[in-house]
Amino acid sequence: MRAAILFRCIFSVTALKLSNIPDPMKELIKDSVSVETQMMGIIQPADEKKLEATGLREPTTKRLQSSKEQLTFFFVGDSIVRNQFQGLCLLLNHSVLNPSGSGTFTRSDDLCADSHISAHYMFMSHLNETSVSTLLQRSGRQPSAIYWNAAMHSIFRSEEAIHSFDNYPLRISKTAETYAKDAPDAKLVFFLSHATCIGLGKKKMLQQAGGDRTADPLREKIATLNKQAQTALDGKKDGQGRTVKLVDGFNLTKDPKMCDLTEDGRHWNMKVWEELNMFLDAIGL
Repeated sequence: MRAAILFRCIFSVTALKLSNIPDPMKELIKDSVSVETQMMGIIQPADEKKLEATGLREPTTKRLQSSKEQLTFFFVGDSIVRNQFQGLCLLLNHSVLNPSGSGTFTRSDDLCADSHISAHYMFMSHLNETSVSTLLQRSGRQPSAIYWNAAMHSIFRSEEAIHSFDNYPLRISKTAETYAKDAPDAKLVFFLSHATCIGLGKKKMLQQAGGDRTADPLREKIATLNKQAQTALDGKKDGQGRTVKLVDGFNLTKDPKMCDLTEDGRHWNMKVWEELNMFLDAIGL
């Protein structure tokens, strides 16, 4: 009898201890950086070949070199902006910088530069007012332009994402104002996130949607956040009184045929040079 009671007590205590051990998958979901590094979004060698086939290397490089002044770009955001940063690195150095398992780049940002341009990237899954001040300290440079985004991770149902989604207009407005104050000479450009598609790996969802990849439930929410961003940034100025510009990634990818060009439904890596040209349009280069 005592043995049975003792066994039950030990089992109960053990079960209690086990229930308090964090579920690694739940912890992973909370950590947007960890999720980001495991997403199939990083530019791969196959993507580089597709980019070269677009014929955009030479004209885009000429645009970058057309400025009489040295340029410094700050890229702040999730994997979509990260990939555009990687695309710029491919133009400048004929190689991309890939993040390590920690979600950071293993090489100095200054290596993504030539004699004319310096590009700096900071991963940020949500709108963050301190990102530019941090990059200013790390780089020791004043940016010519700041290119940022934040929408995809604001839809994920973590506590931070819910807060970001519910306060998106206010946060994006404050972010723009802070960036203009911290880097008064920089032109400000915000990226409106892609029109998502159902990933090819989500077979059950695809089956339920009858094969329609545009039926991704995130697409409508992304559209909502993009509209909020457009409204919040309407009339906003940078430190020199210039209008904050937009690069419309949603409009670029909303055609159903565009779903054929993305495997995971989030990233269009063969389009990053096209998006970079849209960014250059926005800053008047």
